Amino acid sequence: LLGENQIIVDRLVLGEKIESPDATNLPLDFAIALMEDQNGRIDIGLPVSGDLDNPEFHYGQLVWKALTNLMGKLVTSPFRALGGMFGDEDREYDAVAFEPGHADVPPPEKEKLLELAEALKQRPQLKLVVQGRYSVEADGAEIKSLRVRRALAADFGVDLAPGEDPGPVDFSNPKIQTALETMFLERFSQMELKELIESLQPPQETADDKKSKGAAPEKALDPGLVSKTLFNRMVESEPLPEAILVELAENRAKAILTELTVTGQVPLENLSVNPAEAQQDEGPVSAKLDLDVAEKQEKKTTGSGSKS
Repeated sequence: LLGENQIIVDRLVLGEKIESPDATNLPLDFAIALMEDQNGRIDIGLPVSGDLDNPEFHYGQLVWKALTNLMGKLVTSPFRALGGMFGDEDREYDAVAFEPGHADVPPPEKEKLLELAEALKQRPQLKLVVQGRYSVEADGAEIKSLRVRRALAADFGVDLAPGEDPGPVDFSNPKIQTALETMFLERFSQMELKELIESLQPPQETADDKKSKGAAPEKALDPGLVSKTLFNRMVESEPLPEAILVELAENRAKAILTELTVTGQVPLENLSVNPAEAQQDEGPVSAKLDLDVAEKQEKKTTGSGSKS
């Protein structure tokens, strides 16, 4: 037997959970939320196959087994199920990537969030859980670089808006080197500055080396090397309280919520936010997304009467 089934269920309600060796061990409320559309209807195609000559053959058991297998796949890979609505099961809907040090949602991720918003509107029993995250290494390096570049721009009298990026540093500019040396001396000693510059000088050649090479010109010190080294040293030593990283992660979560609620028109009751945390994996900087069952809104009634 090779069978195709179209199963349609209207407004399925789960009964009380019972302890039974035959009961399926699945989060059925979550599976139903993944399958049930905005009209309370579950409409799925369910292929089954079996051997009609087998004395143990039972068509109903085949259908139930196929259904539980389907629900098992849904609850273990829920974002693949949502991606299937748009023909892209392999798209990574469980995270939103960000540029290091920034909380603005990049355009490709905005497109992803719009697709998620549409999926949530089609599956109103689902709730999207957003968790802003930060990378101590990637975000920390970018934020510290920004702070040093803003301090350098301020020394040149550049008026910047709060958080504005002054752009890259022209390390070949002699005035930049002078300003960086001044900033360096504010944090370190004259001796450390001298040792740093001396460490960048090319090694001195002996008389024998010069004879063997003939009249070859001596290597000149890269004019931007001192500036670049001073800058990198100050970025490394720039203090960065954890609160700044946490705030960045929280702003990422807020940016995601804005995209979903304002642009995607997702109701707030279908969204929640978990506390920000440090990102443990080594992948791109990202916020984490998860799915859960939305809390049912109980209808309040007034007046007296008996329960039916």
